[in-house]
Amino acid sequence: MLSHIKSTAVIGVCAVMLTASCGTAAQEPPPKFSSITLEVRPGMEGQLEEVITKFRDAVEQLNGPQRWLASQSMSGNPIYTINIPFATWAEFGPPPAGGDPLFTAFGEEEARRVIGLLGTAVESIATTIYVARPDLSRPPPESDATPVAVLYIDLNVRLGMEQQFEDYAKKIIEATNATAPTAYWAMRQRMFGPGNAAGYRVVVTFQQWADLDVEPKPLPQRLQEHFGVEEGARLETLGLGAIQGVNERLNRVRSDLARPPVDD
Repeated sequence: MLSHIKSTAVIGVCAVMLTASCGTAAQEPPPKFSSITLEVRPGMEGQLEEVITKFRDAVEQLNGPQRWLASQSMSGNPIYTINIPFATWAEFGPPPAGGDPLFTAFGEEEARRVIGLLGTAVESIATTIYVARPDLSRPPPESDATPVAVLYIDLNVRLGMEQQFEDYAKKIIEATNATAPTAYWAMRQRMFGPGNAAGYRVVVTFQQWADLDVEPKPLPQRLQEHFGVEEGARLETLGLGAIQGVNERLNRVRSDLARPPVDD
C-alpha cells in the first residue's frame, strides 16, 4: 500500500491493486486472481488512464515485478477492471523494498499529482479475490494472440448449494465436450469480496471482434442433446435452482493500460 496515503481508503485499495506482483508464465499458471473494479466519474476516464499509464511507466523504469491486465466496460458506463494474477499470498503483500514506484521514479511532487488525479477520478472501488477452478473450466487452446474482449459472468450461488451448482457445471462441461466443442471458458470461485452468497465468475475471452457475433449453443440445448430431453431439463432445473443471481459485463481488453505476465 502506498505509505504516503494510508489515510485515504480509495487510494489505499488502488495501491494494493497496483503493487501486487505475479509469477511469470514459466511457472504453473497463477491459481489466484485479484480483480479490481473501478467505477469512474463521468468524463474522467482520461484521468484514470493517465494514473495507470504513469504507474506502468514507473514500474518499467524501475524494472519492477508488478504485472496486471486491464479491460474497460463496453456498456457505456465508465467501469474498468484490473486483474492481477498471483501464485502465492506472499506475492500479494507489501510493496517491494525501495518504496512506492511513483515516488521512487518521479519524485514526491509528481507522485502526489498523479495520486490526486486518481482520487478525483474514481467514484468507487470493489476488490474481489478469486481462485481458479480448472475442474469447472473448459480452457481454450493456447494462443499468443491478445484477446480483444472478455465477458465476465458473475454468479451468486445460494449458500449451502455450492455442490449442487458445481455438479451442474461439470454436467455442462460434459455436454459441451460432446455438442459444442468450440465453446470455452474459465471458472473462478470467489474467496473474498462483496456479497453474502457464494460467488463464482465465468470468464469468456474473444480473440477477434467477429467472435462476438457468433451465438453459442444455449446451455439447455447442450444438456438435452447430450443427456436427453428429460434428463437435460432436470439438470437445468437443478442448476438454476442453485443460482441466486447473475450479472454480466462485456469488456474490451485494454492492452495499452496493462503490464501482462511475460515468458522468461
